[in-house]
Amino acid sequence: MSRSALFREARRIPKIHTLRYGPLVSPYHKALPAEVPVDVIVVGAGLAGLVAARDLRAAGLSVRVLEARSRVGGRAWTVPLPGTGSAVDLGAEWLDPQRHTALAGELDRYDLTTTAPPRGPHRWYLPSAPDDPTEKAVLAATLERLETDAARIDFDRPDWHHCAPDLDVPFGTYLRDFCPSERVRSLILAWSFVLMGGDENEYSALHLLHEIAGFGSTKAAFGASEHRIDGGADTLAKAIAADLDPVLRLGQPVVSITAPRGGCTVMTADGTPHRARAVIVAVPLNCFDRIDGLSGPGRHAGRAVKVWHRADGVVDGEGTTGWPVLVETYATAEGVAVVHLDGLDPADVLTEHYPAAVLSEDCWNDWVADPYAKGSWCAARPGQLDALHDLANRSGPLFFAGGDVSRRWMGWMDGAITSGADTAVRTRAYLYGSTMPPARG
Repeated sequence: MSRSALFREARRIPKIHTLRYGPLVSPYHKALPAEVPVDVIVVGAGLAGLVAARDLRAAGLSVRVLEARSRVGGRAWTVPLPGTGSAVDLGAEWLDPQRHTALAGELDRYDLTTTAPPRGPHRWYLPSAPDDPTEKAVLAATLERLETDAARIDFDRPDWHHCAPDLDVPFGTYLRDFCPSERVRSLILAWSFVLMGGDENEYSALHLLHEIAGFGSTKAAFGASEHRIDGGADTLAKAIAADLDPVLRLGQPVVSITAPRGGCTVMTADGTPHRARAVIVAVPLNCFDRIDGLSGPGRHAGRAVKVWHRADGVVDGEGTTGWPVLVETYATAEGVAVVHLDGLDPADVLTEHYPAAVLSEDCWNDWVADPYAKGSWCAARPGQLDALHDLANRSGPLFFAGGDVSRRWMGWMDGAITSGADTAVRTRAYLYGSTMPPARG
């Protein structure tokens, strides 16, 4: 069966349990008179919005943060695994402390720590790792080609996409042009999916190669991010939010933004107008169409799903890799996480990967259906990178921040942090009438 036929068949399989988006009681909700104008309104309380708001307040500016959800963190969300005491991450999870230095600095600031999980046994499925000498040679040549093309990209340059515009093509097309082995291509696609979380025919090869440039090698790019934040990824968001308690408004979806110079108005779903001198939009790119007054380059291609299963009989650190139905799994002492493309239900295949495991409850969040995400982490489509740079480089009074528009680690928690901090600097320059620095976060 072809892959496209497999996708069509899988979409007829009923989806497994998904978490609901109902209202929750928030410890951060504080009444703040909406009619009082502020210097800056920040739309979105993910890491980028929280960092931007915190830094602006520290600079003496008045700020209001409007978040549609009843929690902070955005696509970083930690929940208890059903039937256990384990905290598991439904969205953002992994980091590399040696390279994600902005995130590491924030963790130090709030006395948070990270842990590298133990390494257990690992197995390959669909395909197995190549052992034929010819295929091994093809794999080595393919990895070398990826590193050669990645070396053309200056990772630290804010407009890095200008370094190699000819590589801004679908990754699947790019890979087929020089890798003749279907099994080697499948192996590369499995590794690449872990970074991009999308269909290889939808995301840009240039974006993936920028990741490799940042990590310095294919080996590091495909395997170096192996640390988790102790307590879960959203512990950092909660720590920053505690500092913002007086100005943070949860359960306030924004429906429209008007941002002329001289005064901006942000309208929330309850009909309240919030006024400010500048606005920072720190919501996922795929949600721009929910807010009147915003326009962007269209939706990115991130469509990954991660499902956590409670499991008995697994080895902490155990993992598997497969393609295309079930791309990545990894186990803790009490559960197994499964990562795959949306539209597929790998439940039957999972028992083959963990034949000794007894699987029970599961939990997940459908980020693609989630009205305040509409996708997983950013995987830029061909032709989008220039527009994302333009969004990050806006000169006010409407600014954009977030992992989706980061000039560095696009799609990562680190990128959200650098983007938020950078946007705070640029917004302050706008309000003070000083020279506007170009976006570098």
